[in-house]
Amino acid sequence: MVFHWGRKKYCSKLEDIIGSKEVSLNPNLGLDEEELLSLVSELELKSYEGSFRRRGGLEGMITTMWWGSAINDILNSPDCRSEKTLIISGLFNLGVALFDSIIDDFPKREKRHLSAMVQVMLDNADQSADSSIPNQNTTRELFLIQKLITKILCHLKRNYSRAHGKFLMNLISIMFKSEIGIQNTPHIAKQFPIVFLGALNNNYYNNIKYRQLYRELGLLINYWDDWKDITSDFLRLSPNIFLNENNPRLHITLKNAFIFYFGMKNPNHKAYECIVWKINNIMLIARELNKDVYNNTVSLLYYLFLGNPIKI
Repeated sequence: MVFHWGRKKYCSKLEDIIGSKEVSLNPNLGLDEEELLSLVSELELKSYEGSFRRRGGLEGMITTMWWGSAINDILNSPDCRSEKTLIISGLFNLGVALFDSIIDDFPKREKRHLSAMVQVMLDNADQSADSSIPNQNTTRELFLIQKLITKILCHLKRNYSRAHGKFLMNLISIMFKSEIGIQNTPHIAKQFPIVFLGALNNNYYNNIKYRQLYRELGLLINYWDDWKDITSDFLRLSPNIFLNENNPRLHITLKNAFIFYFGMKNPNHKAYECIVWKINNIMLIARELNKDVYNNTVSLLYYLFLGNPIKI
């Protein structure tokens, strides 16, 4: 469609904006190659390469873990990083992506089993450090997600204050309900994972600027994701923040989609304006924090729009 050509033109403008920032890009943001390959071995991810092809196979899963760790890492200075938290951030981002794949691509029976399994694990999270569910009928894919959730819940139980841990568990519950449609808030499933990754930092809970930074970053990722998916969302009448600007929580109607997509409004221009607006807000907040956060934030945005640095 013409949209793809239009988006390419606007993306070149984003290159000018991000590339012009006078900062030293952080090449060490997030987990490094050795740490990522260690997780690949521990989780036996090579054996799942054919199960999640839409996620880019093994390379896509590695990249997903790196992004989770990099988003968490922007608040850290080079000499003050928690490898344990970076690993959990990577595992969480992978879990969200694989959960989404099963909801979108797998048979309904698999989706029902996944939803029931996760609900039981969340309900029992306070009762045991190991929230594993014995299930003889669990498929390999569900077992992998079960393993990821177990690691995340154990980390939350052991490493945070009661108030902070409760806050993190509430975020997981909201994301879960949004993803499976219990709550009619589809964009929460895109924005709250970013907030959660920020909230894994111990300093996040009591710092309003940190919370603002990750809320804005969550909105930016939502805008960027919906911009990339605008054509497929248009064809499927799926929720898209640009195709249903009056109430983005609801599925778009065919009439509204045609008016927006082919009418006087240009979806590329609107998306570009929203993204640049969010970038400017994020840069302003990051600059008000400290130099390390600012450099890390610009590095993350650079990698988001201009190329992922991970090459394995």
